[in-house]
This record gives sequence, C-alpha cells and structure tokens, in this order.
Amino acid sequence: MERFLFEIRVQELRDRIVEIQNYRIAQIADGRKFQSQINKFVFALNQLLRRGARNLLTPQEQALFDKQQHVGFDELSEGEKVKLQGEIDSMWGQIPAHLQEKARRLAGVN
Repeated sequence: MERFLFEIRVQELRDRIVEIQNYRIAQIADGRKFQSQINKFVFALNQLLRRGARNLLTPQEQALFDKQQHVGFDELSEGEKVKLQGEIDSMWGQIPAHLQEKARRLAGVN
C-alpha cells in the first residue's frame, strides 16, 4: 500500500513538472520565475525519491502488515457475516451449473 501511494505521489510531481514546462514554454516571459518553480518541483521529486526508497517495507514487514490488516470471518458481526455469505453465494451462483463442482473442488470448498 505504501509503495502504491509513493508511486502515485512521484507520478503526480512528474506530471506537474511537465504541465508547468508546457505552459511556460507556450508563454515564455520571466525565465527566472519559471526556472525557480521548476527547481522547487524537481527538488521535491528528488527528496521524495530519496526518502521513499528508504521507507519501503521489507517483505517481512509487508507480511506482518498484511496479517494485521486481515480480519477473520469469526471476527465479523452477525450482520456482516450474513452480508458476506450472501455475496459469496451470489458469486458461486454466477458459475455455470456444469462447472460448479469442479470450481468448488479447485477452491477447496466442499
């Protein structure tokens, strides 16, 4: 999740830099202001890239994080259990009848 957010932020900064460059190239006026703004965005992007590389989770940390985010079926309230079971039944119902037995066997469901 953290890596996804990091990549989105990097792409947003890169897109913004390109937008500013395109706009300013179309209306070249005060070159110093233009270069100052570009330098600020490039600096922010470089900082993010340096900092982001250190902040990515190791595989062990990611596995622990995923385990903490996992909610077991027995931890749900009765209403949530009924709703989830209804959604599961609906999904199984979308599988053609002649393939359901094979699908259940492959899924490990009796």
